[in-house]
Amino acid sequence: MDASSPPQTATASRVVVTYEDASLFASDVALLEPGQWLNDAIFTFAFEYFRHGHAETRARSKSGDVVFVDPSSLQLLFAMDAASARVALLEPIGAAQAKVLVIPVNDAVSDARQPNAGTHWALLAVDTEQSRALYLDSMPSASMRDQVVTPLLTRLSAALGTHKRLTLLQPPFPRQANSFDCGMYALAAAEHVAVTGLNPEPSFDFLSPAFISELRQRWKAIITETATPDNGHS
Repeated sequence: MDASSPPQTATASRVVVTYEDASLFASDVALLEPGQWLNDAIFTFAFEYFRHGHAETRARSKSGDVVFVDPSSLQLLFAMDAASARVALLEPIGAAQAKVLVIPVNDAVSDARQPNAGTHWALLAVDTEQSRALYLDSMPSASMRDQVVTPLLTRLSAALGTHKRLTLLQPPFPRQANSFDCGMYALAAAEHVAVTGLNPEPSFDFLSPAFISELRQRWKAIITETATPDNGHS
């Protein structure tokens, strides 16, 4: 669950891949090994891949139907007033026009002084057409929902300038079988939501410990592929 990065050594601080606007160090990539907790950098890289390298999510991203919101933007959302956040964070990514916002949330998101902090990841999938937000959490807690997700949704609604309050829903979502896979479940949900949309409400029954284990390997392979000289930007 811990969203923090391990201490940097000379090897760990080596840049492994730069893809579009995301860079990963060796220490970041190591977090895809079994038993490790994801950090902001993995989500930022994954979202750049969804925008530019993944055929299905790239098409929906380019059309403006789906917008991926990076973790760093969320911390700034808490640090800014609504008008400033709208201009600086949401308008540049087309958030107000999107049908779906895909938002990874960790429990330190409200503290901009602590990037890469936090002990738990979940996903917030916002359906702007129906003014609702699905809170997808593989280890849900009242504190995460009430102290992190609900205040975030309030700030997001204000920054979007929507006249309708976004209703928070918590649909059935598979539970992780350990203490460290929350980020992987959130990442898997992000991809699934981006591909299928939110109408009708998607099922996440396919998520299992075996699927998550394979997903770690898949992301390692994607990083290896994009690290080659001809990684081919969009």
